[in-house]
Amino acid sequence: MLTYLQGNSRPDISVHVHQCARFSIDPKRSHEKAIIGIGRYLLTSRDRDIIYKPDTSRGLECYVDADFAGGWQKADAESADSVMSRTGYVLMY
Repeated sequence: MLTYLQGNSRPDISVHVHQCARFSIDPKRSHEKAIIGIGRYLLTSRDRDIIYKPDTSRGLECYVDADFAGGWQKADAESADSVMSRTGYVLMY
């Protein structure tokens, strides 16, 4: 649920949710406290919204950057460590 919130309406919690998600396989008490802290922050910041004000003169602009095989080497074609996938995008209204 936190991943959905940070991805769709609350990008201000992205880093914190990501850091907690890294330890979802073996969570500790400190991770539980971090999740509770995120919940408290969300409760106290209900009035924060994302407001989109489109600029109709510019329209929709989309910039994409992708590097699928940045670490690929022909000698290590079968190794999963030699292939990286990094993508990013920016949408501007």
